[in-house]
Amino acid sequence: MESISFGRYSRDKANAVIFAVCCLWVLLLLISPGCGREKVRIGILNHAVMAEGSITGFKDGMAGAGYKEPQNIEYFYQGVVSISELEKAARELLNQKVDLILTLTMPATVAAQKVVKDGRTPIVFAPNSDPVGAGLVASLERPGGNTTGVSFWLQEGKRLEWLLKVQPDIQRVWVPYMVWDKSPRVALDKLKQTAKELGLFIVEHPLLTREELLNSPQAVDQSMDAIFLPADALVCSNAQIFVKRADELGLPVSAPNLYGVKKGALIGYGFTQYQCGRQGARLAAMILEGEDPGELPVEMSEIFLMINLTKARELKISLPKHIVKQADIVVR
Repeated sequence: MESISFGRYSRDKANAVIFAVCCLWVLLLLISPGCGREKVRIGILNHAVMAEGSITGFKDGMAGAGYKEPQNIEYFYQGVVSISELEKAARELLNQKVDLILTLTMPATVAAQKVVKDGRTPIVFAPNSDPVGAGLVASLERPGGNTTGVSFWLQEGKRLEWLLKVQPDIQRVWVPYMVWDKSPRVALDKLKQTAKELGLFIVEHPLLTREELLNSPQAVDQSMDAIFLPADALVCSNAQIFVKRADELGLPVSAPNLYGVKKGALIGYGFTQYQCGRQGARLAAMILEGEDPGELPVEMSEIFLMINLTKARELKISLPKHIVKQADIVVR
């Protein structure tokens, strides 16, 4: 058998190449975001199933910024907790000495701010509907304090317009909302203003407890022409119970996000949780790299028109082709 041997020069040259490659690899690790430092600890606070899509987007965004499990980032998430348990869950996250808290709803952000009284632990929300109106930040441009995140334009008025375009004969629109959640309360004024301009009548259905929420669809009767779910995390997390009642009565449902459309709403105009999570990750990565959260402007989420063609067929609603073509997301 023929053997191949290398002289001293060849061996030295080979070793030099290997050494150079190793040095380059180490250098790339050191300059990559999130690498070459202690493991980052992220706490997640949430009270609504619907909001969990943000977590996937956030983790994907953080991985893209160089923070990957389990190498250099660790997440602490208890799952969905009740409103009454949010502050307790926030304190438990602080006990874990997290470097940042991600909040997925307005009530979660309010609870986190109450618990993080010293302002040392940064908070990123993804999303919140009106962080300025709720007193969570001083302004969108300069939030101040330890909190920033992702918000979305008040889209209730425009969404009501879209609902009327796909169902021109509606007159009475039923709107359930949790009275203690600032998000839907902020949007109701805009919704009622648009309804007045369009000649529609808004039937408000305020809710106080989860039990009231679960029983509320039975309040919808044949006098209603549509169900309109506001940007209310708990209401939207239970979109399926409103869709079920709407199906019984042959009514369309409008949702503020993709979650509701996937659960059977006919039309949606709003954000996707996944995209909000990715945007929140970009802000979180900047904060972990040393940026002041109070100086990072609140970002606005992208808004999508969403159509559920399967539901349209079930309700025997013929959607104009130009509206379907305008949709950014179509559920078939």
